[in-house]
Amino acid sequence: MTTATAAQTVPELFVATVRRRRHQPALGVIEGGRVAWYTWEDLGAAVEARTKELADNGILRGDLVVQIGRNSLAWVVNDMALHYLGAVHVPLHSTLSKAKQKELISHCGARHMIELGADANEVKLKKRSNERIGKHLPSHDVCGPESLATILYTSGTTGEPRGVMLTQENIVCNTTALSEAVGSRNEMRLGVLPFSHIYARTCDLYSWIQRGSRLILAEDPRETFIRDCQLVKPLAINAVPYLYQKLVDLADAELEKSDGEPPKTIRQLLGGRIARCYCGGAALAPSVVERFAEEQIPLLPGYGLTEASPVVTVPSHKEFAPMSVGRPLENLEVQLAHDGEILVRGPSVMRGYWLNEDATNEVLKDGWLHTGDLGEWDSEGRLAIVGRKKEMMALATGKKIIPSAIETLLCASTWIEQAMVIGEGRRYLSAIIVPNPKRIKNEIRKQKLFVWSKKRGVSHPKIRKIIQREIDASLRKLPPEQQIRQFTVIDRGFSIDLSEMTPKLSLRRAVIEKNFAKEIAAMYA
Repeated sequence: MTTATAAQTVPELFVATVRRRRHQPALGVIEGGRVAWYTWEDLGAAVEARTKELADNGILRGDLVVQIGRNSLAWVVNDMALHYLGAVHVPLHSTLSKAKQKELISHCGARHMIELGADANEVKLKKRSNERIGKHLPSHDVCGPESLATILYTSGTTGEPRGVMLTQENIVCNTTALSEAVGSRNEMRLGVLPFSHIYARTCDLYSWIQRGSRLILAEDPRETFIRDCQLVKPLAINAVPYLYQKLVDLADAELEKSDGEPPKTIRQLLGGRIARCYCGGAALAPSVVERFAEEQIPLLPGYGLTEASPVVTVPSHKEFAPMSVGRPLENLEVQLAHDGEILVRGPSVMRGYWLNEDATNEVLKDGWLHTGDLGEWDSEGRLAIVGRKKEMMALATGKKIIPSAIETLLCASTWIEQAMVIGEGRRYLSAIIVPNPKRIKNEIRKQKLFVWSKKRGVSHPKIRKIIQREIDASLRKLPPEQQIRQFTVIDRGFSIDLSEMTPKLSLRRAVIEKNFAKEIAAMYA
């Protein structure tokens, strides 16, 4: 019998766990505020049936198959069925515009497309082409460890998205090493991140399969997250900094309540049983880490990127260090280049970018993945992320600035929703600030300010004075060259639809600078 530790492909992981945990609860799906449970045996039968259905519809080994839809039982079953068939799963973010989805589908040349309906379990299978795009795959690509398992389009911040090619070996090696690093636990985990991102796919979906634990899919992470936490009382979650910041804001709002009810803590908002909160995707504000530490909730930021399947380093709650992202996985080599760029080598590093040899050669050199991220080692051998190499800016004075570090501090303020720092080639730093709309609205009512539009509201002198206070407080420990000398407050958030942000909520700086060129020019007039 195949065991999880001996597995070399995702289907082997799945089969081993189904046999081992056959009648145990596996996947919980929340619909209408109620949890429906499926056992491992239920999932095995569903995957077997879907595999036959997809094969009957002409999906063959090596075919590229796009799937679009939110997390659901159908998403999971389709993913496993495609692995079984040896097809290449190309999941697209459901938040992308139709135009962007169409562009990526055309770029990858997918032969089939699976669309999940409004109820997330309605499955529509469409055949796009009779041509076998699989002919572009290397000739040795058979259904085994070296088989191409998935293509994931990264939401690049400085250019067009690239299709990251990950093999069965890439995924299984990363999943196994991650589980060994954090420990295999029969835990209840709430899934809130989309499986179309490799972060959730490896750290929630495939790790759950490898452990044989319990995973519950949130009904609507944006709208029902707190309710779902109350419902299932998870022991662990994976999330991004934005969600943890929102939890701190909610806890702060609870303290300000005057209805006589005792305020809910972060732990209570998370259901009361939370033991571990993992974080990735961007830097955490120190103030958020401190708030979680006050309630003795381990908030553990790791580091990774799609091109590494994705996990590179993981923290340990036994030796947690603020601002650290932990130590490298045991099957990976990590070193810093002379300029501080993080280099990664090992079995979870991607095969390359789909149909883009130039881009592949740009980041894969002598077996090393050049991540584009800047890092530092601490005295105990833990990694800290300094910023993005391409985002480093130089002031006219020659001082080098990493804007993301300053933006993280700014967004720790409950008054500031988003921020982008500007300064390349200029004498000083400025910032575009997106304020917290609820805070602004409440302050306008509280002070009875006369405003006739959203734009006037955020530009009112008394509102600007508050934002100035928050900027000064957030950056008080930074040197003079890292202070914000000018800022403009805008009346809308940075938008994915306008290409100002990636689906992962990273800033596309060039687009934002173009869209707000007039406001930026005014700050340097």
